[in-house]
Amino acid sequence: MLAETPAADAKVTTTTTTYQGWSVQCTDSGKKDGKACAASFRVIDQKSKGNLLVWLMGKNAKGEKLAEFLTLTDVLIKPGVGLSLDDAEPVRAEYVSCGGNGCKASLALDKALVAKLKSAKKARVDMTRLDGQVIQFTMDVTGIAPAMADIGF
Repeated sequence: MLAETPAADAKVTTTTTTYQGWSVQCTDSGKKDGKACAASFRVIDQKSKGNLLVWLMGKNAKGEKLAEFLTLTDVLIKPGVGLSLDDAEPVRAEYVSCGGNGCKASLALDKALVAKLKSAKKARVDMTRLDGQVIQFTMDVTGIAPAMADIGF
């Protein structure tokens, strides 16, 4: 059986909106439930212009709300990535994969954590390098609430 050819008028649209450091990208296939959005916040090395950290939020294929952190490769898998909102105790994202370009840690977002994220003004993300040094990224995340609204959180 041959695969269906999309109708000539089927059009996929992509939009990007920025909220004070957060970038929300949505792709809409025009079909029912065909819109998918994700938010990202990047920490960029000023010299090399490469990513030091990418914080992503969105829903997986099951519709579960997740945050993912893409890090450099030279990190200890344990204790994972710590996320502190304002001055609260950190929650931990466990590493789920590593490759030649970096590692990915994932954190399920329950209702309570979503509410804390929406009201956060600053966040700190920390990880431990292979040499034991803890690296901390502190960022102003005041655009997080409208970004989360755009992705359906």
